[in-house]
Amino acid sequence: MVIYLAVAGLGSYLLGLILQVEWIFLWSGVISFFNLGAWSALYTYTPELYPTRMRGTGSGFAASIGRIAGIFAPIATGYIYTVKGLSPTFSVFALTHVIATIAVAILGIETKEKTLEEISK
Repeated sequence: MVIYLAVAGLGSYLLGLILQVEWIFLWSGVISFFNLGAWSALYTYTPELYPTRMRGTGSGFAASIGRIAGIFAPIATGYIYTVKGLSPTFSVFALTHVIATIAVAILGIETKEKTLEEISK
């Protein structure tokens, strides 16, 4: 997940720096691939971290926060683009990925070959 988040963040940053159509297609594809990879890992990894009795509540609450952010993200993106331009807009996306990368790298728990009971302690 760390690699996917980091590469999506790098792609976001680089997309904000270029104007040539070929590079826009390339970095957009990189962002899409690695961002979707990070999300698929996120949705399988994070529910394991909650104790069984509250797994549905924890996952549901986290997904709800993501949905709320998804409502406001287009508004914020349009505002930042209008006020600051293209590069700062994509820098915000890159910074978000970098923060997530650092959080997972530092706070992430390895769950490989562990039972759910061991993980939730």
